[in-house]
Amino acid sequence: MRTLALTAAMAVVGLAFATSASTAPAPALLTIPKLGIYNKPVGNDSAMLAAGPVWQPGYLARPGQGKAMVIAGHDVTYVPGYGGHGPFYKLVTLRKGDLVEIRWHGWLYKYRMLGDPRWHRESDKKVVVDRGVEAVWFYSCWPRHTHNGRKWAEAELVSVTQL
Repeated sequence: MRTLALTAAMAVVGLAFATSASTAPAPALLTIPKLGIYNKPVGNDSAMLAAGPVWQPGYLARPGQGKAMVIAGHDVTYVPGYGGHGPFYKLVTLRKGDLVEIRWHGWLYKYRMLGDPRWHRESDKKVVVDRGVEAVWFYSCWPRHTHNGRKWAEAELVSVTQL
């Protein structure tokens, strides 16, 4: 009887943790006005790509660490909440000077695009360059409806504000 009560108590605690974890706010919120993205969560692994942009596995840097970060997102693949396509469908429209914001653990990080997006066939390890300044790289598959390469865009940190 005591074992049954202990098991039931552990199940209730487990459900409470699972519920709070699933309803907890995302650790990062992404805003790219030119793409129509406003305060959308950035997922933590590629399995979450079907829900929106994700931190690219293998790149552990996050805002405030002064390193290169990578965020991936679908282009044409339907992702709910992004207008019948993926969040980076309009990635090709970004231009030098466009602003990007990431809200992360009580801070607002603003980044400015360094140039127009570029197509690369190479893997991310050959494209992403850690230049010793905080930057975020965005990419999606390119050309559309293929996996032949990636469309890449880079933005560099311009300001940090505590929220």
